[in-house]
Amino acid sequence: MAYSYADVDDVADLTAAATVDPVKTARLIERASAMVRAHVGAPLDASPPSTVLLDVARSVVAAMVARALTNPDGIRQEAMGSYSYSLAEPVPGLRILPGEVEALNAASARRRRRVGMFTVSHAAEEFPLAGDLLYDEEATA
Repeated sequence: MAYSYADVDDVADLTAAATVDPVKTARLIERASAMVRAHVGAPLDASPPSTVLLDVARSVVAAMVARALTNPDGIRQEAMGSYSYSLAEPVPGLRILPGEVEALNAASARRRRRVGMFTVSHAAEEFPLAGDLLYDEEATA
């Protein structure tokens, strides 16, 4: 079993429900943790990983699972009589939101490197030659 970046209590803190199903929540936490691990990659496997990165991963996983539990179908709008409620963006299932991606990227310092006056997004482990040739920290310093 892989490491989970959040626990049932973290998710329960974010939901309005008095209780959450611990078995279902634990399964969702494992899946969300795997998604975060796949996105961030090597920095989470470092020994020891950054405490900031672990805190961000914990927050992102808990938020992903809380969204999946409270709005599993990604309902955008509902109405009953004169009452109506709408969400700006439906997010069914487990999804990492753009703001969460930015937080993970910033905490891992993996995807964004400043080169001159441009910010270049890339994953060096996906393009090892480009990472070595174009973004050599010593050469640009």
